[in-house]
Amino acid sequence: MRFRLLSVIALAAAAAFPGLAHAGTAPEGNPCAFLTVNQSELTGPTTWTGHIRGGPVAAPGAAAVTLTCSIHVGNATHAGPAAVVESAAGPGIAVLEPRVVSYQAEEWDLVATCTAATVDGVTWYRAGNGWSPDPSTPCVVTQTINPLHPPIPDLPPPLDPVENYLRCYFSGVTIDCGPYLWQGLDGTLCPALIAARPSLTGVVDIREDGDLYVNGEFWWDCPPYTYWG
Repeated sequence: MRFRLLSVIALAAAAAFPGLAHAGTAPEGNPCAFLTVNQSELTGPTTWTGHIRGGPVAAPGAAAVTLTCSIHVGNATHAGPAAVVESAAGPGIAVLEPRVVSYQAEEWDLVATCTAATVDGVTWYRAGNGWSPDPSTPCVVTQTINPLHPPIPDLPPPLDPVENYLRCYFSGVTIDCGPYLWQGLDGTLCPALIAARPSLTGVVDIREDGDLYVNGEFWWDCPPYTYWG
């Protein structure tokens, strides 16, 4: 009903002001947005489910306006590959009503929401509070990698509890970590590492004393501690 009303308004504007918009004129309106309603992780990346919506975006006088909302994982430009793409079109105006979509991303992945509008065959890309014809324009980043440490790769099931310790420790935030506060971890973490050691192969290397290496990179030092001088 709301979309029909907006379409009527756009048609009226087009009739009253013919030629007001043309291929060289950027549209006006609201950007796209994504609202997460659920996230689940069984194995592998987390699945994020929610509502994507956008607009209204209007260009009175245009024969056709198409609004495209997309979610990008691992990149933040309109020209980059998208995990989700939804669009809506109308004469002179376009509104993307909320739609349920899902995509997969790790907690540390860069995730961006992009807004694009095509007016009579010419595409404009949302850039901050304005529009640009350049597809390399950056999108709105909604989630980024923790810059304090490289991402933790998927670990074998025996190391699930250890992964919680590592995520909390390297997040740089001790609030809401519950039992995973970084202080005094070695008493619990190191025995768990040593116990898990016989069953682990591949990217994870646990030494006899519990020292943890991931992809050849040093991650955790268990006693006796190594002096780095």
